[in-house]
Amino acid sequence: MTEELRDRVNKWFKRNYSHYLNEVRTNITKGIMSDYTDDICAFMYTEFLKQSPEKIEQMLDDDKVLNWMLRATSFQIKSKSSPFYTKYRKKRAGMVPTYFAESSYHQHDAIELDDYYLCMMECLEEENDVLDWYQKKLIDMKYLKQMTYQQIVESYHFSLLSTKKHLNEALDKIEEHCNKKIEE
Repeated sequence: MTEELRDRVNKWFKRNYSHYLNEVRTNITKGIMSDYTDDICAFMYTEFLKQSPEKIEQMLDDDKVLNWMLRATSFQIKSKSSPFYTKYRKKRAGMVPTYFAESSYHQHDAIELDDYYLCMMECLEEENDVLDWYQKKLIDMKYLKQMTYQQIVESYHFSLLSTKKHLNEALDKIEEHCNKKIEE
């Protein structure tokens, strides 16, 4: 992408991003999907940048960027085969990691529900001691403060990809440790 085209894209998003965000919030992610508004908008921005420079330039020239963004956002949030669903919603459904979900409990019928959650919380605290400061901070922001990925990126100036990668690594590390502990 040329510098001139990049400047045009940046200007368009500076002028129109809040309108786009509002349209997504009121028309696409309303209801139980509203927690995903900031995340899907950030994701769609990166998807837009993956388009060919010719296509981006044509959309800018024809004033079709908002239309493309809204249509693509709608498809991403509703389709269970979309990259957004596969990467974010499916892997980390809701604000609670999957290993705290009831489906995990059914794999461990011998443990009472209260004991199971107690065990998971103990294991989470133990594993938190071996996470590095960055992973601890991400866990705290995402799950305790319930910040969206977009809020984390804006507040702490971490890159979106780095944030998601490190958070998923931390969650995988905790999940592995906790599953071993429950099996004991």
